[in-house]
Amino acid sequence: WRIYGVEQDLEAAINYFTAAINNPTATDSNKGEAHYGIAACYYDESRIEHLIKALSYGYKEAKEDLEDEYREGSSVENLSLKVQFLKIVLAENHYKTQHALGVFYATGSEPNYPLALQHMTTAANQGYDEAQLFLGSVYENGLLNEQQDLAVAKEWYRKAANLGKGQHRSLFEMARFLVAYYPAEYKRALQRYLQAIERGSIPALVGVGEMYEKGLGVTEDKKKALEYYRKDMKKDDENGKAAYERLSSVTLSLN
Repeated sequence: WRIYGVEQDLEAAINYFTAAINNPTATDSNKGEAHYGIAACYYDESRIEHLIKALSYGYKEAKEDLEDEYREGSSVENLSLKVQFLKIVLAENHYKTQHALGVFYATGSEPNYPLALQHMTTAANQGYDEAQLFLGSVYENGLLNEQQDLAVAKEWYRKAANLGKGQHRSLFEMARFLVAYYPAEYKRALQRYLQAIERGSIPALVGVGEMYEKGLGVTEDKKKALEYYRKDMKKDDENGKAAYERLSSVTLSLN
């Protein structure tokens, strides 16, 4: 299907390949090669879709291309397609595949909450912080038909925050959760917020500011709160800007 000496026309190429697929005499080999050709015409997730179809018809070269797409960090938004993609390039029980299945069953057009929890828990038990945060949110907010269970939520947030890589989002969520539900652990929450800030968290700046503004586990210090709100505001975050303007106006009115 490689034709030289003609002007590139991807739309025409796709039409030719589609006609080949729909030809009643087309073999699986023909269809696989045609889907592979269509994949070459795209640079978005449609490329992934047609590579998967090519592979389903036995066109083995498509698997190498899918593996290359994964290594290059290709993004797939469609949940069903993402699950198929990950199943091909990763093992069925790989934590990213299990996480994708969990999201699919939790938010897809035909949700299945027990399966969502099953796959997400598998990913979380393999140490995937995104899955651990997801489960923390489930039990904190009583989602997926589960009862609110703060102790279970706390444990999942703790596991995410304690991972060696210490992602700032995990640290932030742990701190936010402790401030919301465990007053006796305000100091630990502040520690987590500060660790999150060291790793680049912007929301944690507002979190620390609120702790100083309200005296949560620290001596109330409006000036210090404003400093953190100002730092957040400089990152172009609307929450920090709103908090800074609100506290500034209150402080001025009291003087």
